Amino acid sequence: MSAFEVTQADVLTVLMNNRSNIKDTSQRNLDAYAENLFEEHILMEAPRVEDAALASGNSIGNQTDGAHEEIRQILVENEVLTEKT
Repeated sequence: MSAFEVTQADVLTVLMNNRSNIKDTSQRNLDAYAENLFEEHILMEAPRVEDAALASGNSIGNQTDGAHEEIRQILVENEVLTEKT
């Protein structure tokens, strides 16, 4: 069992922080988009995200940053986001 649990809110935060890298520019409702992405891509990768969070340190801030970076990477791999420029 993991101490960090990835949520749809984490996906929304990643989308908001990477708004300029979203490939599908027709996505206007980021809340709904985050919900879809969470269900389609992130939920099945939850152990990967949780492992990245825990590997990022003991503080919740470090764990959140690690989880968000892993979510961003998953979204890049699934061609939802482009690489950071």
